[in-house]
Amino acid sequence: MKINMPKEWLRASLDDLKIISRIIDIADLSHMIAFHSQQSIEKSFKALIEYKQLKVPKQHDLLRLKEIIIEDLKLNNDDLLDTLNQLYIDSRYPSEFGLLPDGKPTLEEAREFYEFALNIYEQVKNILEKKSLEVIGKSIKLRFVEVKDAEFILSLRLDDNLNKHLSSVDDDLNAQINWIKKYKEREKNKEEYYFIIESLSGEKYGTVRLYDFKDNSFCWGSWIIKPDRPSNTTIQSFLLSIGFGFNKLSFPKARWDVRKENNKAIKLYKLYGAKIVSEDELNYYFEYKKEDYEIIKDKYKKFIN
Repeated sequence: MKINMPKEWLRASLDDLKIISRIIDIADLSHMIAFHSQQSIEKSFKALIEYKQLKVPKQHDLLRLKEIIIEDLKLNNDDLLDTLNQLYIDSRYPSEFGLLPDGKPTLEEAREFYEFALNIYEQVKNILEKKSLEVIGKSIKLRFVEVKDAEFILSLRLDDNLNKHLSSVDDDLNAQINWIKKYKEREKNKEEYYFIIESLSGEKYGTVRLYDFKDNSFCWGSWIIKPDRPSNTTIQSFLLSIGFGFNKLSFPKARWDVRKENNKAIKLYKLYGAKIVSEDELNYYFEYKKEDYEIIKDKYKKFIN
């Protein structure tokens, strides 16, 4: 079985943090808090280096390791890294582990090391978790919406050829940016996932969103695709986004509503196996079960494998 090295490095980093959590209030062990903080940071850095498929250096220098992955992490305290670099971690004498050149760190210093190590661990963990949620098809991929996508999303929502059956929005870029910032909090809390549909090389084609999670279903929507995109983008983005809800989030059912005058969409959803379960004056309400998805996925598997 192939070993997931980024995951293994990160698990080892967490082990160091767990040890610290048991001794964090023991002043006599401040040097060991410092030692395990250095070890945790080193292993978190190496997890990210492995994730980026780069060669992991056989060294302990935190500043040099940081330079390899500096673009991926938010670190603004080289002084702490430099201090941790001065720890005795390869000493011949066990009693010297975690000592600084001038002796034991204070408990306050040790706690600062721990908080620093914990922050780095969480950043790397979030990066690796996002990697595990990647959605890649034959010629397109879905990635999480970022603030930088605000102008693109707004252009889709304001396009008269695309927004006929959508709720209206104001031509306000700042409002769109603020909405995305609030969405990123919901994403962080695993309450919602909003994707940019794009080519494997990064050309943006559209958006799709999963939200309003219930016990046994998710709402699927915000599916907007530019007209000047490859023809198979429609089926690929549908299967990849719906499949994310079924396979990554483990929901058994999807649901969405469609305006009754949107005949093109209604016809397409029925073609894909979705069923109308109710209606009101304005909308049809669709339901899509995982077994429906499996049938269509098998039929169009060449687009997602």
